[in-house]
Amino acid sequence: MKSIVSGALLLSALGLSQAASAADLARAYTKAPPAPVAFSWTGFYAGVHGGYGWSDPTATFDPGALATGTVPGYVVTGGTGPFSLDVSPKGGFGGGQVGYNWQSGTFVYGVEADVSGAAIRETASRPFSVTGTIGGDNGAFTGVFNLKQEIDVFGTVRGRIGYAANNVLIYGTGGFAWGHVKNSIFTSNLATPNIANFNGFFPALTRSASSSEVQLGFSAGGGVEWAFNPRWTFKAEYIYINLGRSNGNALAFPGASFTDTEVQLHTAKAGINYRF
Repeated sequence: MKSIVSGALLLSALGLSQAASAADLARAYTKAPPAPVAFSWTGFYAGVHGGYGWSDPTATFDPGALATGTVPGYVVTGGTGPFSLDVSPKGGFGGGQVGYNWQSGTFVYGVEADVSGAAIRETASRPFSVTGTIGGDNGAFTGVFNLKQEIDVFGTVRGRIGYAANNVLIYGTGGFAWGHVKNSIFTSNLATPNIANFNGFFPALTRSASSSEVQLGFSAGGGVEWAFNPRWTFKAEYIYINLGRSNGNALAFPGASFTDTEVQLHTAKAGINYRF
């Protein structure tokens, strides 16, 4: 009986040993999981974007010069002096972009072109009043001076260079820019109490000057782009756009002129790209 029990125990021990050896062999020959494939930014892409932009033009105005330039023989004796008027056009924009990236190691080089329709506009106003005489009669010259700027479409063609941390790209960008800019300075509510009909003179009670042109300049900025899918990316960026000087010769009338030396547009936007 003891022999039978001993034999059973020996066979059990041998079985357990062989099972352990088989498990060790199975673990030894199990294939390692494949290493994750690094994301590649190389290729064409296209997408849409939207954002917010703002600018800051300036004009100067001399109510006395307007009064003497509008009412023949008018002599200014006092009232509102020369002043500057600032306006801060701002508003939304949206459009599309296309581009191409080349990746070398962790560095990404690319080129991108975009165009945006915009509603970036604002009008600033300031009332004025001067006193004076004409032919011995005293009379005031009053009104409101206005400055307006509007940017309704703009675009850029830029180079990009960035650092890729797998599916996240941090980049700087810069290049060419263009935009359609409308500027105007004008008066409203002009009144000349007591002198409007002096010697048959009736002054033109509106004065205005405007320009509407496509201006060229440069752009610079930076952003970050995140690939949340092998085909789709999300980006956020800031772009500064300088469109040079507007046509100052067209923006002047007696006592007023558009004095901003350049049109500067600041833009913050977000977008989505599809990678082909």
